[in-house]
Amino acid sequence: MAQPTNNQSITPEVRPVTEELDRFASRPDVLCVLRQAAADAREKLRQNPNIAEAFAALDLSCLGCPVPAAIGSVRVVVNRGAGGASIERHVNSTQYLFALDGAMETHVQTTDGWRVDRYGQGNPAVLENRWHVVPPGVWHKSTAPGARNWGVVAFHSARNVSDEYQ
Repeated sequence: MAQPTNNQSITPEVRPVTEELDRFASRPDVLCVLRQAAADAREKLRQNPNIAEAFAALDLSCLGCPVPAAIGSVRVVVNRGAGGASIERHVNSTQYLFALDGAMETHVQTTDGWRVDRYGQGNPAVLENRWHVVPPGVWHKSTAPGARNWGVVAFHSARNVSDEYQ
């Protein structure tokens, strides 16, 4: 049974940018480039059974149209199985996650502990069912239920993202 969507990440402050990104990422030409990058990453996983994830940093000019001004870089990441990368944060960048392959969870560290936001399923007309937003400097980890490879697009506000891992 699918877990219910419980995504608290899209606040009134980030909603306008997320809506603009949604219109952009939903364009057939852009979606085609994102899905091809995910297919390339899946092939890297197939060829290298010892790696847990593969990604492609996209040149913004390859997307076929201007990227929203709030975005400085784009990464398409495919993870093997339910796991994901280690806990991470991006100290200089807001991260907008777009679920490519169904249900996802992003675990976000808050002052009250870890919150789990679920998205990537449900009514596609609801923004919270497709997107997750992580503010700069917030520790987080994304996963997916089930034993399947899964892909996500990470749009970052910074051109050169400063990643930190735990």
